[in-house]
Amino acid sequence: MIKQVIPKAYQLHKIYNTIMKKIKLFFVVICALVGNANSQTVSEYGNWFFIDGNSSREITPKKHSQIMPVLPSTGYTFSTNSHKIKFSQKEKNKCIKIIDLFKTINPKPKYLSMTYDFVGTTPAKLPQAAIDKRDYRFNYCIGLASQFMHFDEGKPVDMFRALTFGIEWDFATININAIPDFLGGHRGYFDNRFEGPLFTAENDFSYKKFNGDRSLPTGGEEREKFPRYPSNDLVVSITNQAASFESAKKEFGDNFGVPNFLFGNDADKHFVYRKFYSSRSGGWKKENDKYNRHEVQNMVILSHNNQLPFKPITIERFLQMADDIVDEIIENYKNKKDLRADIKQENLDKNARTKSFIQNLREKYINRLQEHAIIAESYDHLSDMYSGISFNSRTKQDEIWNSKTDKREPVLEMLSNFFITDTKYGKAFYTYDKEYYKNMADGEIRTIAVVWKDYIRVPDHRDYGKGFQLEEDKVKQNRFSDNPDHYLYHFNKKMDWEKLETLLGK
Repeated sequence: MIKQVIPKAYQLHKIYNTIMKKIKLFFVVICALVGNANSQTVSEYGNWFFIDGNSSREITPKKHSQIMPVLPSTGYTFSTNSHKIKFSQKEKNKCIKIIDLFKTINPKPKYLSMTYDFVGTTPAKLPQAAIDKRDYRFNYCIGLASQFMHFDEGKPVDMFRALTFGIEWDFATININAIPDFLGGHRGYFDNRFEGPLFTAENDFSYKKFNGDRSLPTGGEEREKFPRYPSNDLVVSITNQAASFESAKKEFGDNFGVPNFLFGNDADKHFVYRKFYSSRSGGWKKENDKYNRHEVQNMVILSHNNQLPFKPITIERFLQMADDIVDEIIENYKNKKDLRADIKQENLDKNARTKSFIQNLREKYINRLQEHAIIAESYDHLSDMYSGISFNSRTKQDEIWNSKTDKREPVLEMLSNFFITDTKYGKAFYTYDKEYYKNMADGEIRTIAVVWKDYIRVPDHRDYGKGFQLEEDKVKQNRFSDNPDHYLYHFNKKMDWEKLETLLGK
């Protein structure tokens, strides 16, 4: 009896389990279909998505409601200059921390999803073995962008658009071990491209201008074969724009929303470079026009031990290099055989005046020759020293153009204003410290340069401070930092600069 009961009970139990599994499966499918249908229109908030910069940048068929890993489980491999660069585990861990930090600022963006990709750079002629061993300064950039949801009957649709032009290109970039522009840092794309203060190469100070009597290119590999000095010092400069904020406040007054040069937060503990511009500058004004806005170019550089990979050039050294440049030009004109005598003499006279001007500077700043060479912004166009000095035949004086006043000034009257002491208000000169990025450990970060561009509607703009607005099947006002729905609104208020600083070093 017992032997017959057990098989029947087992069979009934098996049938019961089969039926219940089918019922559960049925409800799972129904719930999934309902959930999928709702997910197409319900959520107003997106997430953060990685885009492979080596691909077509399309992120379909993902959904704004999906939660994605910071990086693919396989890590990430750059393709650049025919090279392959695979993140090490330590490099990957640093990247994850950086993305997580920027994600925390606004983890659930409204009406859009945030996207980010990686751009790496390597010298074209570098052997692949050197890349694999990291026998060079490994640098890369993280670009933040966004893609808006599209709408159907006034409701946001969950699926990403297939076309890449829906992406708002890099409105913020994080340069790792690179600084725009001299060290290969990335400045973003298109309208949001950073055009503020940049470290730029001073080729005339770094390389000779002539090979015999032949003019060398203004830049590039050919000119780099002729270093000006045996030490092969690379000279760079940066022109900060603090004065742009002050002049705007004088023009507009205190109630027109012009920000201060300094941020007023922990960013100011680091190296700050900014430039201000307004659509109403120069007297142009159109009330409540949708394009009335301020633009602020921002770059904050965090560096290990609070040191940049640049060494200040002294006034004495700067004047000596300027002398050497002019001597080279004079020698070149003297050697020209096919130049008319009057033209040759005119150029020799002009450069002789420049030599005299350099000597006047040397005498004027005799007690400050060991200070950092920083040219006042009014005269920074004269940094190469061989252009801009003219002779006024009426007054019989050498003159220099002042870019601020748009007038010419007698040389002897402007000498005391030529060099200044604050890098925020002039063009500062440096040599590149070639040792700065050497002997770096796996995953080590020595500089982080964060670059972004704020568009801020003027306070009397009809939409000042408003969030995203829907118009038909799209989002309006997608790029203003006074917009509480935009990422940069949150970034400017919540960015944890000190937490980012902890990622510097090994």
